[in-house]
Amino acid sequence: MSSKSRHNSLQLRRVGGVEDLQGLPAELMSRAFPTGATPAHLSSPACRAYYHFTPEQECLSLPSDVVRTWLKLVVSYDGWEYVVHERPLRSNDPAQPDGSADTPLLVTVIEFESTAMVIGHLGIQVQLVSYPVVSVRKDFLDDVDYRLRTDPDGFRGILS
Repeated sequence: MSSKSRHNSLQLRRVGGVEDLQGLPAELMSRAFPTGATPAHLSSPACRAYYHFTPEQECLSLPSDVVRTWLKLVVSYDGWEYVVHERPLRSNDPAQPDGSADTPLLVTVIEFESTAMVIGHLGIQVQLVSYPVVSVRKDFLDDVDYRLRTDPDGFRGILS
């Protein structure tokens, strides 16, 4: 039995909130969460406890290609990269506890169908997965930033 893995590294850019998203991430968020249905960590006043980021480049994947998704928050400092938090992507499976209060890293995952393409007499639609918003608790990231800047030689990330 062989296995292969694929690692996607997403460079993130900071956004003030969901209202600052543009392009595909903004469209997906507005379709997935109609007005008033946005998760608490993305809507005021709870959103002020988080820094919000969006991928610099659109990241789409096929659900069938994703067997297991492991999230790692990596910070770069002075040419070094440090894994400061990692966890599996949680699904909406009731058997899996939410635990969002315990994690500093929340990732919005939206699964959607592409626009149908017509090739000959066939219409083809693809299901895709996108990660339009990554939210990191401010207290966690501010602490990492402080510890890394005050003692870069003593700072230890997570070995992975």
